[in-house]
Amino acid sequence: MGIAPIVWAAYSDEFATRRKVYLVSITVFIISTIICAVAGNIWLLLVMRVVQACGLSAVLSIGAGIISDIYVSTKRGHAYGLFYLAYWFGPFLGSDYPYRVSRLEMMFWFLAIYDSIVFLIIIFFLPETFRTVSSPTGNSSTTRFNPIAPLKLLRHPNVILVIIYTTVGCAFGSLLGGKYSDFVLRKKKAEKGGFSNPEMRIHSAWGGALLVPSSYLIYGWFIGKEF
Repeated sequence: MGIAPIVWAAYSDEFATRRKVYLVSITVFIISTIICAVAGNIWLLLVMRVVQACGLSAVLSIGAGIISDIYVSTKRGHAYGLFYLAYWFGPFLGSDYPYRVSRLEMMFWFLAIYDSIVFLIIIFFLPETFRTVSSPTGNSSTTRFNPIAPLKLLRHPNVILVIIYTTVGCAFGSLLGGKYSDFVLRKKKAEKGGFSNPEMRIHSAWGGALLVPSSYLIYGWFIGKEF
């Protein structure tokens, strides 16, 4: 999910296509999902889950590219909001699903059928949205496909700063948050005379629940403030 979107995006930009990438990636996802459903051992399941994630990940980069193709800049914010709302709605609905069924295969078969329907919808209803720009000489680009070409964007300070604060913040937040969660659980367990339950960890989330909106308010203030 972290690496494959770069490759999908590079291919899409180099060969001026969004639709074909979507169709190929969804095909990869459907095939790997079916193999997951019939996998007879954990190693095949793990490998196919990696392939499955590679196929699914095209939604992240190509979906954003399609929005950029069809929306003017003044309306893209709202479009991106709807896009990511739909993207995260699935995990929200399915977060507890594997624990409520006796066989995990049911989830994979559902995903395979669902994405087969999406595949047909793309074939019949999604036109190519990539906006091809002709070169001054009229000749198409003959550069060799470079799957990591998007990484060149890291040379731009505005891009690298956003990536650094996101990745470093999430990495340190996960590390410190996990340790703090264990600390809160031990404290609550001691207060209850050795008894514990998973809900006790919720108390460790109060700090983050206050920090996130506060940091956004401060961030917005700095953006609007003229120094």
